[in-house]
Amino acid sequence: MKNFTLLFLAIQFTSLLANSQNYECVKENAVSHYYSQDSKPVLSVRIDSIKTFSDSIIYYNYTWKRQIENVQFINEASWLGGKIVKLTNNDWLFFNMPLDTIKIKASAILNENWTFYKFSDGSKIKATVTGTDTMSFLGVNDSVKIINLQKVDAVNSNIASIYNDKKIILSKSYGLITVFPFYYFDYQTPDNLYLNYDVDQDSLYQLIGMSNPEIGWQNITARDIYNFNIGDEHHTLREFQCPIPPTGNLTHFEKRKILKYLSKEYSLNNDTVTYSAERCLYDCTSYIDGTTHYTFTHDTIGVQYIFSAENLEGFSYEFICYLYGNASSLIKYKSYITTNLDIFSNCEDSTTYLLYDGGSFTSYYPNLGSYSLINTFPNGDEGESLVYSKVNGVENGTPYSCSALELLAKSLTINQIETINYQIYPNPASDKIIIQFDNSFSNSATFQLYSITGENILSKSINSQNYELDITTLNNGIYFYKINNEENNTSVFGKVIIQK
Repeated sequence: MKNFTLLFLAIQFTSLLANSQNYECVKENAVSHYYSQDSKPVLSVRIDSIKTFSDSIIYYNYTWKRQIENVQFINEASWLGGKIVKLTNNDWLFFNMPLDTIKIKASAILNENWTFYKFSDGSKIKATVTGTDTMSFLGVNDSVKIINLQKVDAVNSNIASIYNDKKIILSKSYGLITVFPFYYFDYQTPDNLYLNYDVDQDSLYQLIGMSNPEIGWQNITARDIYNFNIGDEHHTLREFQCPIPPTGNLTHFEKRKILKYLSKEYSLNNDTVTYSAERCLYDCTSYIDGTTHYTFTHDTIGVQYIFSAENLEGFSYEFICYLYGNASSLIKYKSYITTNLDIFSNCEDSTTYLLYDGGSFTSYYPNLGSYSLINTFPNGDEGESLVYSKVNGVENGTPYSCSALELLAKSLTINQIETINYQIYPNPASDKIIIQFDNSFSNSATFQLYSITGENILSKSINSQNYELDITTLNNGIYFYKINNEENNTSVFGKVIIQK
């Protein structure tokens, strides 16, 4: 009986020892990424510096830029707080914006409880380890502790709270699996402080990835954004609209562009990628004097990206300084990045305000490149959007046609010299089109009709001054035509609408 008792105590001691092993809330040698729900940014933990004392270790996370007084910004703590303190007993202390303490007892055993957070009215959040288990997440297995929260009043009676039954999960080897944005915990935003971060203040964030070991979601970088393959295509629309009255010579432009990637080459240091691409470019530019110019370009160009110059390695709400003192904030989502480029007039230390000075808001997508909305107040807004993509054979959107863009530019050219005298009517047409030439016609021409996507719908030889074309089989829509005079090889272009 005595041996059995000793064996039972030994097993119980081993279980307690396993429960109280040194769980770590934060991995200091890894970047951890957290996420709450769709459309919300990925929030990251990256320890930038560590200070060690006799009774504690202090971890400093990277800083965010916070907006105050509408147009001024200062450096301040990120979502888990500016610093995280680990005590010698393996208690971990986090701090909200007013620097109140939030405690996680990482070595607590099953059913152990403690004061997680204390409110100013004497009530508090009580934390209890309600479970220990092995959990599978992000393709790995690890021991975890489940910490349940309950709000109690000053005499320790349970009271209602949005935090009740919320569960923080702590992994032995990978740190916090679920966690609140502690910096915003129990904090009401003053009127003069703009928390312009899309953060769920009272929601639990889930670990979705880590850099060491490399598991789950990984930080999106310039290498992902500008990773195109031979045969990939990007079709874009870029527009500029000037306010009325205009402040410059331009009032509007529209650029439709097709890039099809033909070759790809990396530099020796692997920091630069260079592509050759077939380009089709339609350019419509309107001027203050009322004139509009249309041009079309079809050529092969070189496209180069220097990864280190893109400054996309950081994490959500981290600020990056660019040339000439301008700054940018990064926001990382699960599938893309956005930045506020050149939004600040200077980059200074944490005690200096940064003043808002207009900017460009750019979105970056893996394998698709970057697309900007540029605010050039008071000169107007300029924006570029992706209308079609082909990536590894997978298509999205509605493509442009190179031949259709050429036809569009030529058919709309105001200053085009017509060397064929003709009329085409009715326009719009329903069942037939009549093409009528003057007496100089040589009875030798071709008529080609194209859809708006550039598909050649029909071709006809014309050998009379009055030619009637049956269009009863064609669908309603806008079509472009080309008439070629075979005698002197001159052409005219135009547009016709079919409306039945």
